[in-house]
Amino acid sequence: AVNIEPNNPEYKNYLGNVFYRNGDYKRSVELYKKAIKLAPQTAVYHANFVLAYKKLGKEEDAEKAYLEGIAVDPNNAVYQNELGKAFYGNGDFHRAAKQYLKAVKINPEVEVYISNIIRTCEQLKNSDKAVSLLKSASKIVPNNIKITQAIERLKSR
Repeated sequence: AVNIEPNNPEYKNYLGNVFYRNGDYKRSVELYKKAIKLAPQTAVYHANFVLAYKKLGKEEDAEKAYLEGIAVDPNNAVYQNELGKAFYGNGDFHRAAKQYLKAVKINPEVEVYISNIIRTCEQLKNSDKAVSLLKSASKIVPNNIKITQAIERLKSR
């Protein structure tokens, strides 16, 4: 099928998935890149590309790929949350909290996004910034007891 339709991005993505499942992440990255080149507005190709980069241990490249995916689909809360995880993993808690806040804005009913922003704000050294970020989250998800409790804990530090 790839030889019949060499410019079909779905085939490139499918083959990338086959290589990914078989642990050949380097080859899957190459195929996802080709799929993205053929169809840059297809968000799932960017997501697959990121996952393969992460498997290769290329966190900086994965972060860039997340940003490209977000540019394609800025209202994708999963991308926002995953980029927050990348920042968190690198110890950049302020940027992580801001990404988690974006995820909460997009999809406020997902509890893990709320938990992520709380956990991250509690890691921030600057309590005022942490409280400010959590107050922003509280405006999006009013009456959330977990956010309220986190704000109180941070205020008492």
